[in-house]
Amino acid sequence: MSAIFELWDTETANLVGTYKNEESALAVVRDAVRAYGPEAIAPLVLGCEDERGRSTPIAGGAALVELAEARAPDSMVVTAPSTGGT
Repeated sequence: MSAIFELWDTETANLVGTYKNEESALAVVRDAVRAYGPEAIAPLVLGCEDERGRSTPIAGGAALVELAEARAPDSMVVTAPSTGGT
């Protein structure tokens, strides 16, 4: 068994999803930022559970958005929806 990556909602203590690799989890974060804006990611934390069941947090909130942006493929740019204004 290998490590799994998990997204947790810290406001509700609910598991959002589990992923075979970090990139899959970060792709979900990028999609959420594009759809709902970075504020929607604020309560989320990405963690990794090892073979022994020990969980280690990787990043949460704004740091998670930054990590998702930093690890995005060159063709993907994370942009939040426009809030109006000029």
